[in-house]
Amino acid sequence: MMSVGAISGEITTPPWQLLLVIAVLGMFDAFAGFAAAIVFTVGAVLAAGHVPDIAESRLLMGIVVVAIGPALLSTAFRTIRKAAAFNTNAWWERLTDLAVIPFMAGWSASAMISTLPALAGLTLAVANHVNDFAIAIALAAAVRVLVEEVSARYYPARLNSINPDEIADPPLAQKALALAVKYG
Repeated sequence: MMSVGAISGEITTPPWQLLLVIAVLGMFDAFAGFAAAIVFTVGAVLAAGHVPDIAESRLLMGIVVVAIGPALLSTAFRTIRKAAAFNTNAWWERLTDLAVIPFMAGWSASAMISTLPALAGLTLAVANHVNDFAIAIALAAAVRVLVEEVSARYYPARLNSINPDEIADPPLAQKALALAVKYG
């Protein structure tokens, strides 16, 4: 029988398949993964009917990290959004992206899933599927790199509207206000 977050008042992980879907969603859009993890967290707390203890709180935070962590870590090491590859150096960068980003994402996902039982202080069924998470997240990261390349090549104006190459300098008043806030 699969759990849905809370069994007899105990907060646990969602079924591993649902957590995997949330993690893959987070690989493509970190905010969507975060929102899905928060919806699960709130639902699990409401279903449990009590305030989570420290182990349950750590577990719920771990679930949120699984939902957004691989995407944030992999993009921290290498920028995914780049101009379209048109020369040998750019293609080499993209091939490197296809090797490094899926590796970082899959490795970090496996590490995160492996630590969930320690966070909860329980044996969790999700820990039996570490390789499933690593492979699925790595594949999602590779697909994301390819989609980013297609977007840069065939839809450069759209990509530039959400990720501009150049940003105009802010007005002097904004610079002064920012400096005052930092100083304050």
